[in-house]
Amino acid sequence: MKAREEKGLSQRDLAKKMKKPQSTVVRIENGQTDPKLSTILSIARALGKKVKITLV
Repeated sequence: MKAREEKGLSQRDLAKKMKKPQSTVVRIENGQTDPKLSTILSIARALGKKVKITLV
């Protein structure tokens, strides 16, 4: 995940900030699961980012 790497975080570090197991981050990054919106928001908060949803 580019945003995670730009922050200098390991998968483990990100998972800790999200209060989720590391396996959650691994599955998302490997495309093995479609994360829930709540998980996406958790990732964004942990990375200091915002989520923008656009319906077309």
